[in-house]
Amino acid sequence: MNEPVTAKIGEEKVTVTRNEVKKEGRLQKVLTMLANTILIVKTTIREDIRTGQINVPANDDVEYPANIVTPNKDRTSLTLRNTGSNDVYIGSYNVTTTTGFLIKNTDQPLILKNTWGAIYAISVSGSTVSYIEE
Repeated sequence: MNEPVTAKIGEEKVTVTRNEVKKEGRLQKVLTMLANTILIVKTTIREDIRTGQINVPANDDVEYPANIVTPNKDRTSLTLRNTGSNDVYIGSYNVTTTTGFLIKNTDQPLILKNTWGAIYAISVSGSTVSYIEE
C-alpha cells in the first residue's frame, strides 16, 4: 500500500509514496506537473463515427463550394478543423468568403453540437478540412 510511484515528466523525475503525500504534500506537485503536461480526455466513441479530409477549392476555381458532410438527422456532433494552409469559410450550399464562418488554420477545432444539416466550405486559395462526425 505504501509502494513508491515514479513519474517522469519532461526531464524531472518525481517519486512519491502515500506516506510522503500525507507528510509532504508532494502529490500536488506531481498533479500540477501532469496537468501542465498532459490533457486527458474521456469520451465515448460511437460505432458509427465517420472521419475524413476534404479538399476545399479556391473560390475562383469552382462554381460550388465543397460538401464537407451531408445532412444527417442522427448526427450528435461534428468536429471541423482547418488542416490546410489557407483560411476556410463554412456554411450552407451557397457559402462564400464574405458570408461564411471563418476557420483559420491556426484555430482550435470547431465542435458543432446537434447540427443536422449539410456543411459546405470554400477558401480564397484552397485548403483542407478534416472532420469527425458522430
